[in-house]
Amino acid sequence: MSQLKCSDFAKHALGLELYPMQAKILDRFFTPGVSNAIWALGRRSGKTLMAAVACIYMCFVLEEDYRRKVRKGEKFYIVTVANSQDQARIALNNIRQLIFESPFAQEIVRETADIIEISNGCVFKAVPTSGRAARGLACAGAVFDELAFATEGDANSGGRGIYDALSPAIAQFGGKGRILELSSPWL
Repeated sequence: MSQLKCSDFAKHALGLELYPMQAKILDRFFTPGVSNAIWALGRRSGKTLMAAVACIYMCFVLEEDYRRKVRKGEKFYIVTVANSQDQARIALNNIRQLIFESPFAQEIVRETADIIEISNGCVFKAVPTSGRAARGLACAGAVFDELAFATEGDANSGGRGIYDALSPAIAQFGGKGRILELSSPWL
């Protein structure tokens, strides 16, 4: 049985009409063998919107794959990572808005400024670039926002520290785990 394409999910479940290139980029991200993508796209190109769609797709379409990889009752996480907690919340709020405007709104069981918990065991979580922020989570997916601008410092404070901290957690989910790196082009 073929899996629902992400662009079709966006159109039919979220009511979004994507531009053709956005649909192509999203569908490519969910083809077998792809687990990591770098979207270096210009400002206002829709990176954050596409990332939110990808996160919601992971939560609802890939849910069964993820639940098979965690203990019974354990939650799986999809995290938005940015240079500050406030910036990470912006990405999380994009996810929140899309869910609220969809039939999935009733699936939210708990929310705070930093999390949205869904009835299927998925938790969307906003975290700053800190290698300590997401350790220990069963992390099925991570969206790194403006990674090219991540501050570099000690082993726990830069983009490399958080990437190194989350990569093993995502590996738990095999070929279904996803890492998405977003940035405006920067030379």
